[in-house]
Amino acid sequence: MSIKKWLIANVLFKVLDILTTIFIVVNFGFDMESNPIVLWMMLVLGMTPGLIVIGLLHTLAMSILYLFDQKLLLKIATVITALIPITNLATIIIEIIGKVP
Repeated sequence: MSIKKWLIANVLFKVLDILTTIFIVVNFGFDMESNPIVLWMMLVLGMTPGLIVIGLLHTLAMSILYLFDQKLLLKIATVITALIPITNLATIIIEIIGKVP
């Protein structure tokens, strides 16, 4: 895969992370957010603006890796970024199954 595809995959995983985080916070409350920086941004700026700022900062950092042709670091960051929506989706499934009588 080219470095540009890794960047696109990373940004798409971050969008999925933001969407799943919004779903979790709306349905289960702010106490479900485990990242203290993200939680602080959501409490100070509001849920959606805080997540958008975090997403923009993340995209900026990944774009810098892309501009300096750091393919290995971008690959590692993409794998780590992919783990977050996976765990968020697992949390959603576990919470929904737990509510089924």
